[in-house]
Amino acid sequence: KAAVRAVIYGVAALVLPMLAFEGFSAFSIFIGKTSSFGSSKALSWKGTGIAEIFNNISRAIAGVVGREAVGGTFTAAVLAGCLLLVASCFFLPKRWQRCFAATLCMVMFRSQGSYCLIMFVVPLTLFFREESQMNRKILLPFLGLMLLTVNIPAFSDRYTYDARNTITQIALAASALWCIYASVREIVIKRRGAVCVQTQQSDQADC
Repeated sequence: KAAVRAVIYGVAALVLPMLAFEGFSAFSIFIGKTSSFGSSKALSWKGTGIAEIFNNISRAIAGVVGREAVGGTFTAAVLAGCLLLVASCFFLPKRWQRCFAATLCMVMFRSQGSYCLIMFVVPLTLFFREESQMNRKILLPFLGLMLLTVNIPAFSDRYTYDARNTITQIALAASALWCIYASVREIVIKRRGAVCVQTQQSDQADC
């Protein structure tokens, strides 16, 4: 019930302001602006999307080898990455981890402006609430959350946008890989635990 209410509140928070100010035409404006952001071929490496991260890697390789790297939309990589992040939400054990994976999926599905990074304050807040001490297992996601939230005020748009864009993309990619790795590790641990329980039960039955 709480999840259903959260979805309803989220839809209402998105729809009602549009209807109040622009009417139904606001939806077409919203979709058009979202689709057009980062679509320029000259700026295809700028942004938070998975495709932009791949294009930035291609751009870096091109700068080293002196040839134009192959760019593109990387549709398959985007869909695969987002599907893995969504799937990881069902296996990660803690709320901040599931919230982190869901936020990464929303931010990385389509290239958006730096304003979207403010959403990482939510999983960061849950992190501080649920974790009492730092350890090696949660160090990487903590650094990712800190970089994604501190990165905006640390670098200005005019002079250091490239640095901020690169740092953001590295933090996003590393965080996404960690979420997928942590979910796979959790699945393996549960399967091993289930096998151990079955083995113990069979041993007791034999006795």
